[in-house]
Amino acid sequence: GYGGEGQLGHGDYQLQTMPTQIKRLQDQHVTDISCGEKHSACLTSGGDVYTWGDGSLGQLGLGDFRKQPTPSRVMELADKHILQISCGSYHTAAIDKDEGVYTWGQGGSGRTGHDHENDVAVPTLVESLTGKGIQSVRCFAEHTMALTVPLEQSSSGLFDENSSIRLQ
Repeated sequence: GYGGEGQLGHGDYQLQTMPTQIKRLQDQHVTDISCGEKHSACLTSGGDVYTWGDGSLGQLGLGDFRKQPTPSRVMELADKHILQISCGSYHTAAIDKDEGVYTWGQGGSGRTGHDHENDVAVPTLVESLTGKGIQSVRCFAEHTMALTVPLEQSSSGLFDENSSIRLQ
């Protein structure tokens, strides 16, 4: 694939025509991976997050806005035990073991869920989702979706006409 922004994680900015193991991750037990427009992220079995590629909008979560051609551990999440990650085009999200949702990267259009639209270079807790029982998060080009589970037993669907639960 195209590696012009370092999103392949091999330490260069070259095109790769054959699958190639990422040396920096060869000793990690990777359980999930997600790719944005020009960045990538992976999750290990220990709950650690690594990111690489284009960081120009903060989407790597490394505290700066630079390219990173090899995987770097996102230290802001080191003690959170992350369970899931997702990359949008230029932003990233994660859920921790306590159902906290963290987002970072391009903030325009409200895609990070914070009370501003600034780009954020470190994972930041989405306060409005605290205590909502978030089970899954998915990033898309210009929005992010968080999925909850019903808090009460109900015979109706979560978002059907009888439900009082609505997307926020």
